[in-house]
Amino acid sequence: LGRARDANALYRVASAASDDPAIDTAWGLLFLDKYNRGEALRSLQDALKRDAQWAPAQAGLARVLADENPPAAAAAAEKALGIDADLADAHLLLAELDLDNTRRDAARDRLATLLRINPSHLEARAWQAALSYITGDRGAYEAEVGRILAINPVYGEVYRITGELAARNYRFDEA
Repeated sequence: LGRARDANALYRVASAASDDPAIDTAWGLLFLDKYNRGEALRSLQDALKRDAQWAPAQAGLARVLADENPPAAAAAAEKALGIDADLADAHLLLAELDLDNTRRDAARDRLATLLRINPSHLEARAWQAALSYITGDRGAYEAEVGRILAINPVYGEVYRITGELAARNYRFDEA
């Protein structure tokens, strides 16, 4: 609904009233979504204090760390996968880190693992399409975009993710 301030107020009340780490994790992800990494980190750490084995908080922590400390982000994502091997966000983050380090085969393998877990995972499919695009396989790119749009005809993230990956690979005009 675009009402982040209202959500923040509700999370504050819910966090004070409950020991459920899911609340602090969701609150942290709200902060992360609104580019407040400091508060995101605090909320995710609070969730992990409540339950050190709460995999979504570990994956959220990995997201917070990804830009400034990729090795720590990868370690947090791997820890999340050690707790829950099917956790999509951890697989996605590790694939993105692989792509940042031009480990395309490793990224492709991670995306394939996630798609075996959930064949309809749109973001994983979008990253797979983007990977096909930057490697010059336009047929695979178009086929993957077709599969994505068959699942959700208004999922425009595939184009944003493709542009983002093209830019990460210094293909700014294409991005």
